[in-house]
Amino acid sequence: MPQALRLKNSMSKVTDKLLKFKWPLLVPTHNGTPPYGYTRTNEMWIPTPETLDALEVAKDLLANGLSTRDCTDWLTEHTGTSISHQGFLKRIKRDNKLYQGWEDVRPTEITEWTSSSEEYGDGTLYYPFSKPKAKPQRNGRAKRSALLRGKSLEEKEVIKKTHNIQEANKILTRNKNQLKGLLKEASNDTVKKLIPDTIVKEFIEEEAALEVIAEQAQEIIFEPNKGPQTNFLASTEDVVFYGGAKGGGKSYALIADPLRYCVFPTFRSLILRRTMPELRDMIRHTQLLYPRVFPGAKYLKTEKTWEFPNGATLEFGYCETEEDAERYRGQSFHWVGIDELPQYAHRGPFDALMSCLRSVDSHIPTQMRCTGNPGNIGSGWVKREFIDPAAPNARFFKEAEITDPRNNQKRIVRKSFKYIPATVYDNPYLVQDDNYLAALALLPAVKRKQMLEGNWDVIDAGAFPEFDRSIHVIPPFSIPDNWYTFRAADWGFSSPFCVLWIATDFDENMYIFKEWYDQGVYDDTWAETIASTEKEENIYCGHAVIDGSVSTSRGSRAKDSLEVINKILGRNRLVKFKKADRSPGSRKEGKLAVHRMLALKETGRELSNGEKETAPSLFIFDNCTDLVRTLPALLTDPNDSEIVYKKNAEDHAYDALQYGIRSHKTNTRRRYAAMDNIKTNRPQPADPVFGY
Repeated sequence: MPQALRLKNSMSKVTDKLLKFKWPLLVPTHNGTPPYGYTRTNEMWIPTPETLDALEVAKDLLANGLSTRDCTDWLTEHTGTSISHQGFLKRIKRDNKLYQGWEDVRPTEITEWTSSSEEYGDGTLYYPFSKPKAKPQRNGRAKRSALLRGKSLEEKEVIKKTHNIQEANKILTRNKNQLKGLLKEASNDTVKKLIPDTIVKEFIEEEAALEVIAEQAQEIIFEPNKGPQTNFLASTEDVVFYGGAKGGGKSYALIADPLRYCVFPTFRSLILRRTMPELRDMIRHTQLLYPRVFPGAKYLKTEKTWEFPNGATLEFGYCETEEDAERYRGQSFHWVGIDELPQYAHRGPFDALMSCLRSVDSHIPTQMRCTGNPGNIGSGWVKREFIDPAAPNARFFKEAEITDPRNNQKRIVRKSFKYIPATVYDNPYLVQDDNYLAALALLPAVKRKQMLEGNWDVIDAGAFPEFDRSIHVIPPFSIPDNWYTFRAADWGFSSPFCVLWIATDFDENMYIFKEWYDQGVYDDTWAETIASTEKEENIYCGHAVIDGSVSTSRGSRAKDSLEVINKILGRNRLVKFKKADRSPGSRKEGKLAVHRMLALKETGRELSNGEKETAPSLFIFDNCTDLVRTLPALLTDPNDSEIVYKKNAEDHAYDALQYGIRSHKTNTRRRYAAMDNIKTNRPQPADPVFGY
């Protein structure tokens, strides 16, 4: 805050205070440096009235908003005697103890206020992120610390960007009708000496400016909901996806976000939906909002474009296919918004529009903002792009190495991303609407999880709707030595392969505790890697099963890959692979087996509330990321609901899983009970199950 604004609060009553207070003429001396405002003689410390008077004024300035450093600078300028800000605070504490009964003269509460000059985006004050709140604070640093302590980066941005309006309202409320008093007291010689004419003039001008700002702030045109909507509007990442359940306020936030940059005449922005008719509702909302924010803004119906008074533009368009996206490649935009991104079957349009983000103005960043719900045709790739890489609300980066052809120098370029989840419970208006909540709650199970809970792991026609990340995915733990373990694999060279290591407890529950997911590895190298992994981690497999397609020459330096693999495993005294059952009907049997393991069943134990405990028979360690990622994305075959749809499906981890489940016999552990609690260098084969 400028010094002029801080001075006005203390000057209104300074004359009365100076007249009421009588300084002691003489103070007994002692060894040491004289206090500020006194000079040393042989026997006495003699007060300097002008310096002590100025000190009292500085105390008033401190109590009414000026920082300690500003107070000490003011004292130095007006008295010619310097004092540190630490010494100033110590002096105040000493005087408060020394002069009891003079509370009406000296402030009993020391406060300091440090203001932030940051504003929302470019400085516009058309709509704040939150309403001003009057909250007493101790000093400037303590206030800033208390406001920001424990807040996320997004919340800190919100606090900083709303501070100007809060400050303006606070000043105007506290100082109403003070201007006349200040000008009246300016005739007093003491006050004239302390307040130069330039300060009075500056104060009058700034008071008028603050009144204009406060008037603008009185009408809050748009205030985002606390939580995800506010975080979305405060995000500074290059690409942000705001998604989840219905009713979270995503589309309205999307049309509000570009307004922060519309004060720049060169700003160009674009909002897209898959088809033009789907834009009608968004356009209607902008017609209600934009003219209030920017009086004089015009909507050109034919061009589907908003033109703002300063020349900034916002265009509405459609992009149904990648070919439609090509229409925008030759254009440049500072900001691109895509509503309902999962409606696109693949990421082609997204990538094409990303390449349209260009800016030559350093004040205007290039940003892409997307929204959407789970359950659409493109939910799979959107989940891989935004949901899987990092935790919700966490910033993550995607990097690439490029080479400058001019000098062949390499450098790393990157963009920042973020996923912000939201549900109807984040909308304070819709959460009170029982009819709307009932409509979502009464949807079929899959749709309910998508639209009410915002669950990205369930999809329409999903092969395994029973899968629930919160139930089936668990933190890793050490597998007990007496549990039965085995391995299952789906072979691939040009396409990905997957190896799963599986353990079963005494209740025949299965735990997928390790995975290897990769591609382009030759069969001999593949087998050597499996052997070294099991030896290093002391994994003792009772049996092993593999996809029968391994017995081809693909990815092999020999005629039969299985022969090469088993030879290497045998040489390392590890259990060999046995071909999985791929007979007619095995695909149906495999899918049914996974269903049974995922399904919740009563455990026989009773919970504290009296209800029966239920749990699945299959658990996956959270370090098996590819199995966790691909299993819920699988679809049911549209021609046969009893099998998994294989076309263009990433089903390698699933195949390894169902091979492993079907290969395991329920009496396997009992059959080899003699091996319980025994560690050996290698398993002791006694049955064809081992594949020897």
